[in-house]
Amino acid sequence: MKYGEASMAPAVFNPDCDSATLLDYVRRRAVKDTEAYARQADARVSAFVGEVANDLARARASFDRINRSLEGEVDAEDEAAVAERAEATAAAEQAAAKVARLEELEKVRTAQKDALINGVGLFKGLDAVDLQEEGGAALNLRSDPKRNAKDVLGHRKTYVVVRVGEPPKPPREPTDGEAGEEGEEEAAEPEAGPDPDALVPLTFELPPDPVEPVEEPAAEPAAEEGAE
Repeated sequence: MKYGEASMAPAVFNPDCDSATLLDYVRRRAVKDTEAYARQADARVSAFVGEVANDLARARASFDRINRSLEGEVDAEDEAAVAERAEATAAAEQAAAKVARLEELEKVRTAQKDALINGVGLFKGLDAVDLQEEGGAALNLRSDPKRNAKDVLGHRKTYVVVRVGEPPKPPREPTDGEAGEEGEEEAAEPEAGPDPDALVPLTFELPPDPVEPVEEPAAEPAAEEGAE
């Protein structure tokens, strides 16, 4: 059965029991396994987020220093100064490219963090689960809790664990237009609560890790003619 993050291996259960017993065990196992995965993933992603933030701060500081060195005019007659300016300009371009790459990397790591938070949120207050086929057809084992689950489940088939009822919605932040003249919130129309009958797959996926650019190895110096 599939649940949790996409990289988690499907779990195997013995269906030779009544449906209610199977679903309760699947629910508890899904929560336990996903929480264990989330702890490790959160530590890993949080470390990456902090590392990228530090690298980006250093790269931006370096870029600013190089840009300050490019201020002012250069005497076109001063070959040394012109050469130095050219080197600084090239360094600025490299620094800008590094900042841009780290900013994209920061977006990926932040997206991974957000996807993990949202994915774990699917399991918040999880009271009831059911199963559906990978194609999306619901099995509705809950409708006959005393029936032996093996009479419904196919042999060696994989199913997706679904949550019965939408997860709780986070409190909505008021918009500027909903605030009164003195900062008091005006009465807003109440939003519809979570659908108690919705079937929500308990699966999620983190964005893949970025592929770091591979630096080309330095070319070997050409051998001089006549060398042994």
